[in-house]
Amino acid sequence: MNVATSAEQSLYWLRWWAYGWSNAHPSWHLQARIGLDPELAATVGKIRYSWLSHRLDVIALPAQEPRPALLRLLQLAPEGRQRALDLAIAICSGGASGPDLDEAGHTWCRRMAKALQPGYWMPEGWRQYPPEEAGLLLLKAWVAEPTWRKLRLGFPRPAIEAVERITLPAMPSPRLDAVWEAVSWHVFNVME
Repeated sequence: MNVATSAEQSLYWLRWWAYGWSNAHPSWHLQARIGLDPELAATVGKIRYSWLSHRLDVIALPAQEPRPALLRLLQLAPEGRQRALDLAIAICSGGASGPDLDEAGHTWCRRMAKALQPGYWMPEGWRQYPPEEAGLLLLKAWVAEPTWRKLRLGFPRPAIEAVERITLPAMPSPRLDAVWEAVSWHVFNVME
């Protein structure tokens, strides 16, 4: 579902696309790799974006079209993003209760799973991975590769490295769109 984004959302997206590395998870140690204090790094990033991207091993790519669901996820605190991953796992597991879901969250996931029927389209064996990796697998399968290259910096590096070693069959985009639209809306509007 492609909903028009407002000018404010577009600006947020472009800033995240260009400077998302500044909010990277500490396990990436990006500030240490730059060798500059955070304030100076932000200034250098505005002036010499390509130099900084090269230094951080972040490929400078043209911005992709923003997705409203992804914009909502990006605006969440780390706890909200983790909640979104937990909900996506529960939905794609057929409504199975996760350890961190309350009764209302579990009921919502069961209803979503009943509507989306993940048992018919999720690849076998995807659930064998630890919860954080399983959620990140779903997120990676949903976004385009250039977006993933940027998005992954917001999560713990060891989990990302584990996810990037895993190969799963492709999942249907319309189903993943439905999962992440629902999850992002639920977390952004109900949980926050």
